[in-house]
Amino acid sequence: MAEVRVELEMGGLESVALVRGADTPASLLRTVAEAVLEATQQYFEPNGIFTVHGVEICQTGGVPVMLTNICHVSERSEKQLIGACAVGGDPPLAAALSTLDAINRYLRRLRRKVPTEYEIGPASD
Repeated sequence: MAEVRVELEMGGLESVALVRGADTPASLLRTVAEAVLEATQQYFEPNGIFTVHGVEICQTGGVPVMLTNICHVSERSEKQLIGACAVGGDPPLAAALSTLDAINRYLRRLRRKVPTEYEIGPASD
């Protein structure tokens, strides 16, 4: 089993997601994408879900490129979102960045959660 932990920060708020999947090269890339989606969705009000349709390495101009196909499904629509990132020497990082690239423009359509803060102190009598 592979375990992927993704930490994101947006507007001073942190989000963490931990996702487990099979420990194969192709499955690891998909697990990374799923963890990124899970961490990202924590910032937004529920309005459908993101799902991973595919993550793969392709060649363009002799350069390996990570392509990620994400689908956002809501009660009103299904939207295909495609992201890309040069692989470099770190395929899992490229999978994370191509996932963020795929959903980046779409996030403006979603409502952000209002942050809730709690102050913890001694119990009252």
